[in-house]
Amino acid sequence: MQNGCICCGRCQSACPRRAISYQDDTALFLEDLSRGTAISLLVAPAVHSHFISSAKLLGYLKQAGVRSIYNVLMYADIAIWAYVEVLRQRPNSGFIASPCAAVSSFVQCHLPRLRQRLMPVLSPLQCTAIFLRKYKKTEEKLAFLSPCIAKRAEMRTVGGSVISYNVTIGRLKQYLSEQDVDLDGCRAFDFDDAAGGNGKTLGFYGGLRESVSPHIPTGRFEKISGPGVYKYLIDYMATTRRIGTLPDLVEAYNCVNPCDGGPGTGLGPATSPSRKRFDAAIPKSAENHREVLEMFRRFDRELDPADFVASY
Repeated sequence: MQNGCICCGRCQSACPRRAISYQDDTALFLEDLSRGTAISLLVAPAVHSHFISSAKLLGYLKQAGVRSIYNVLMYADIAIWAYVEVLRQRPNSGFIASPCAAVSSFVQCHLPRLRQRLMPVLSPLQCTAIFLRKYKKTEEKLAFLSPCIAKRAEMRTVGGSVISYNVTIGRLKQYLSEQDVDLDGCRAFDFDDAAGGNGKTLGFYGGLRESVSPHIPTGRFEKISGPGVYKYLIDYMATTRRIGTLPDLVEAYNCVNPCDGGPGTGLGPATSPSRKRFDAAIPKSAENHREVLEMFRRFDRELDPADFVASY
């Protein structure tokens, strides 16, 4: 990041000449693949919204040389486990969720007094990478197929990331178009970890608050996304002394539809802000909840929480 840029992408759509672009690692990723570099790919859920057949896209990438392809949504269970532990141990702390790299960068660059409010847990992407590297002993380089341009900075600054490439959906689409690649002619391929499905938390409930709430039934949550998020955070500084009035967790996102409409998808940022307050637990599936509790107990036995701690 230079001069406090948080990689939110708004300058791209604001520029009347469309003269502003962004940096990613798509070209380097493709070049390294062609050289035979061993690379595995972590895939964001947004990919399914931007390709008619994500399975054939994955097949194309396997054909291009990608070693293994992993579903980030499945490993988000680790992040949710860590969130629940922090919220239980530190109630009424007024945490700001940390998955949105642009929001985290904004707080670190421009609102340093709020750094202590950032949830001290790595993003689902970072949790995935660390789990694969340390616990699954994955040795090849890791790339992220991403809707977000801010993830590139996160990879270089947070948690000692082991991810080498931020491959944006928009740039990959552009490459496929320029090379006249016909994905319909490619063999469909599923994730190498497809047996795990989409996990039991984010992939089941569909959101961070929805995944955490069954474990913090008296918790208070707020979600804000889109253009109003930065003013909200500035105003939030004024309320941090009134601990009792703060939500247990604020989900704050740069994009209105996190993260399907991220600036790395080739779409301009939406302009209609969204803000919601939740003061009650959501209904939960009894069977899935039991499975999640058992999974969390397994994580307690097998994972070191310190591996997934974020330092700001």
